[in-house]
Amino acid sequence: MDYFYLKFGQGNSMLEDWLAGKNPLKRPAAPIFFDNYSAADYAAKKAGNEPSAFVQRGEPSLWDQTLMVAVHQGEVWVLKPAGKVAFLPSRKHDEGQWLTTKAMPVKIVHRRPCKEVPPVLAGIGANQFYARGTFRQLNDWGNFKAVDYVAGRVGTGEHWAPDNNGDDQLMECLGSTEIETLVAKLFEAHGCFVPAYRGGVMKDIDLFAHNDGREPIQIGPLKIPAGKSRSLQVKRWAEGDRCPEGVDCLIGIGVKGPNTVNATQLLHLVRKCPPVMNWLRRSLHWLPENLLSKIGP
Repeated sequence: MDYFYLKFGQGNSMLEDWLAGKNPLKRPAAPIFFDNYSAADYAAKKAGNEPSAFVQRGEPSLWDQTLMVAVHQGEVWVLKPAGKVAFLPSRKHDEGQWLTTKAMPVKIVHRRPCKEVPPVLAGIGANQFYARGTFRQLNDWGNFKAVDYVAGRVGTGEHWAPDNNGDDQLMECLGSTEIETLVAKLFEAHGCFVPAYRGGVMKDIDLFAHNDGREPIQIGPLKIPAGKSRSLQVKRWAEGDRCPEGVDCLIGIGVKGPNTVNATQLLHLVRKCPPVMNWLRRSLHWLPENLLSKIGP
C-alpha cells in the first residue's frame, strides 16, 4: 500500500463540496491544478512529480494500492481512487494563471473526527514537507499505521510486523507535539519544573527545564545543577542531527553525538518512570498489544 497526503485547494477549502459530489464529475472526487498540460502532455512526461503521481494513481491497477488522507475542520478523511483522472477544460484562475483541473473520482473509505484519530495523523499538517505540497507521498511508518488505524487495516503490511518495529519505529508513532509532551513529563518526573510544553517561537529551543531543588538532577547525559536551567530541542525525526549551539540537549529519533538522547535512550529513561511509561502506553493505545508490549507492561 502507498499512502499520500492530499489537499483540496488552498486551506482545503474545496474539500466539502468536492467530496459531496458538488463538482463537474457529479460524484465524490479530488481536484489538483498545477499546470495547463493536457493528458497527452502527461503521457509525454512533461508534468512535475506531484501532479504526475496524482494522475498515475488514477490508473485502475493502482486503486487498491493507494490510500490518501486529507484533514479539514477537525476531521480526517481517508480516500482511495475510484476512477481515472479526468482533464477538465482549462480556465483562468484568480491569480491570472491558466490551469487545467485534474479531477480524480474517489471512494470515501472513512471519515472521523480528529479527536478519535492518532495525533500523529490528526496533526500531519504541521509537517512542513506535507503542508507545502498538494499530493505528497507519506514517508514514515508512524503515519502508515495511523492511516491504517482509521481505515480499519490494523495489522496489514510489513510496517505492522513486530520484528520490523524497534525503538525508532515506536517513537515515530507519536506526533511532534506528543514527543515534546513526553519529554516534558519525563523531566517533571525527575523533579524539574517545565514552564510550557511548547517553545516554538524560539529558534532551536522547544522546552526549558528548571531545577528549583537543592540537589543536581541527572537525566541521561544532561545534568542540571541545583538552581539552574537547561534548554532542550525535541525533534520527531532528526536523522544524523547533532545538538545545535546554544541548546543544552537535543532529543529525537536518529540524533547523534554528545548532548543528545535518541529514541532508544529516551525509551530507556521512560521505562524507569512508571507514570511516564503509562502515559506513553495510553498515548499509543491505538497500537496492538504486540507493539505496545515493547514499551513496557
